[in-house]
Amino acid sequence: VALQRATARRALGIAVDQRVVSYVGHLHAAKGASQLKALAAALPEVRVRVVGGLPAERARFARAGLPANLELVG
Repeated sequence: VALQRATARRALGIAVDQRVVSYVGHLHAAKGASQLKALAAALPEVRVRVVGGLPAERARFARAGLPANLELVG
């Protein structure tokens, strides 16, 4: 069943007009994971969603703190 964009965004708690950047993958330095934090800090009006990474990677990524607009989804 295909979801309408607005329906999907509502289900995820994302406003229809909110800009979103998503990253899916491991949180290795070679993949530029640290740049995601810099991106979120530079663009506070954009919601940055990070999906993936092993639990230890997510913990290490979040250890130094995350910008308010960066969300680790898991």
